[in-house]
Amino acid sequence: YITHPYFGAVYYMGARSAGAGAGYSFLYSVALSTFFWEYGVEAFAERPSIQDLFVTPIVGSILGEGFYVAKRHIKENNNELWGSKIMGKTAMCLMDPITEFTDWLFSSSPEKKENMSFQSQPIVGSRSFGYGLNFTYKF
Repeated sequence: YITHPYFGAVYYMGARSAGAGAGYSFLYSVALSTFFWEYGVEAFAERPSIQDLFVTPIVGSILGEGFYVAKRHIKENNNELWGSKIMGKTAMCLMDPITEFTDWLFSSSPEKKENMSFQSQPIVGSRSFGYGLNFTYKF
């Protein structure tokens, strides 16, 4: 009841940080948690439990919205939490590890910003869903 909601929140934050609304982010968390992970990656290892199918996406999305609000608050305060940029960055990395890692990796220097572009977004279509990654490098 700790790691399952946390990873549900990480899925939720992936969509929310890409600009999706709360409802879409919830559906994205459900789709990734249930179909990609439980009936995809873990399908051969174990049978999904109630915790896998309900706690991860539902409690994770509630926790994820809390993470989203907290991260916005930290960003609005110049990336500071309790007067410390280290605490602020650490908290943001724990709440939204995917976005923070990609931002650090591809946006850490002016040269990288000019030559590299990395975009990620959840994809939900009428017959498909997933996560799209786009990496561009200018020569």
